[in-house]
Amino acid sequence: MTIDIKDDALSMTERRNLANKKLGFKMVWIVIGSLVFAFALVPLYDVLCTITGLNGKTDTSASALKNNKVDSTRWVTVQFTSSVMPGLGWNFYPKQSSIKVRPGQVETVLFEAKNITSQVVAGQAIPSVTPARQRLT
Repeated sequence: MTIDIKDDALSMTERRNLANKKLGFKMVWIVIGSLVFAFALVPLYDVLCTITGLNGKTDTSASALKNNKVDSTRWVTVQFTSSVMPGLGWNFYPKQSSIKVRPGQVETVLFEAKNITSQVVAGQAIPSVTPARQRLT
């Protein structure tokens, strides 16, 4: 059963209360919809980044790396940089500042992390493969 707000049998206060109740329900649905949308964005963004390579995220599974074709006609110099959050008592750096590889070639590079404080510290490395600028050599 629905109640029409324009019904003349309702007093002005009852109409206002009914309108406020309807507005309240609409606002609750907007909040619920916003929360669902916000939580859905994270996995959608991850899928988009994996597909497009956006934001440095790529498919690094073993099966994806196995299918790489090495371009033996070109060389690429890959430079490694590292940064540590200010105030974190760490030294973190690559063992090699750069390597020369052929496109599609899989290589292993070592980084060293050293705690320079007397406290136990935990951290997480977040890789990014986004190049700043490409140049053919």
